[in-house]
Amino acid sequence: MPAGNQTLLKQNNQRAIAKYIIEHGPISRADLSKKLSISKPTVSANITALIERDLLMEIGFSESEIGKKPMLVDFNKNVRYVLVLDFISYITRGRIPVAVCNLYCEPIFIDFISLPPDFSGAWIDSEVPRQIDALCKAHHIPHEQIGKLVITAPTSCYDEQHIPFECRNGDKINLADVFHEQFAGKIAVKNDIDLAALGEKHFGVGKHVDNLLFAWIGLAIGGGLILNGNLYEGHAHSGGELAYSIVYNDWLHRYDELQNITSLEGIRRYIAAHPEEAAASVLAPHFKNDTFYLDMMIEAAANGDIFCIQFAKDTARVVARVIANLAYTLNLQMVIIGGEYTGFGSILTDTVMHCLAQIPLPPPAVTIPFYTNSAMYGAFRFGADSILKTLI
Repeated sequence: MPAGNQTLLKQNNQRAIAKYIIEHGPISRADLSKKLSISKPTVSANITALIERDLLMEIGFSESEIGKKPMLVDFNKNVRYVLVLDFISYITRGRIPVAVCNLYCEPIFIDFISLPPDFSGAWIDSEVPRQIDALCKAHHIPHEQIGKLVITAPTSCYDEQHIPFECRNGDKINLADVFHEQFAGKIAVKNDIDLAALGEKHFGVGKHVDNLLFAWIGLAIGGGLILNGNLYEGHAHSGGELAYSIVYNDWLHRYDELQNITSLEGIRRYIAAHPEEAAASVLAPHFKNDTFYLDMMIEAAANGDIFCIQFAKDTARVVARVIANLAYTLNLQMVIIGGEYTGFGSILTDTVMHCLAQIPLPPPAVTIPFYTNSAMYGAFRFGADSILKTLI
């Protein structure tokens, strides 16, 4: 056999061995030979090579067999780590969540970096890397064992060389430059809702379905698609995006983008289109002075404010049409709804379910996320998969 073919065969055997152990857990060399239909000498030689690369490790003798007990081998889940930085939360919470997991997506730690009120580009450039180093050292994570840095961002631009970020003081910086020295060649940027869909598919409410939509309904709109068990992004990384869906705006009697309806400006237009009803709301003074925010409307609706309840119902109907079209076009099994508008509770989810039920086909399940930060767990999965592809 030519040398090139031998090398390829060796690589394929090692991938098959590592993949089986990752999926099924510790196993003996003899049992692995039977499971994979690979000769015992070949299995043994490849396991030795994988142990030398620190990808596999011997963990002790089997306790379940009679007679001479075989040595078990397992995958070294701590050979590399995934570092995740969530650059979404700074907008609402004034902090950057930081997390590290191993290759089985088991969190080593989840923490955060607090941001000063008027942080600058210089502060990000110096403090964020320093605090990341401190957190990793505190949890005994060697810098060289971080195999992937995944940055979650509200963007469909996945250029590792250019990650635009605006600081509180107005500075505009490139996050790729901040982390290039430490993590050159290891940086990935992924859309936060895509990662949320991935997180719910593998760890949350979507574990038992292969086709789902994660719809983020808030002042900003987003969507992530899982099709046939895999994240679907499309050629422009915008698969499942809902923001630019064209819908009919019932109160303005015109077609509009969905993002223009749920946004703060969209709420203002709704108030202006219903002046008498808005004037009867408990929030009327705030509407008049433009000092309201969405959480105030959610609270008022919960307390029975008729105008805020009607706003929630009208907006939910528009959202439901978009979700229904996508759900039935792609024959989805599940729709997961997250975002600030879920604060309206059943007004939103029941309206979506009612709309889906109008079409004479089996409707997808409608639910809310299992995790409050599904994107973090999606980033774990994406990062671990990316590392495994390069290691094995």
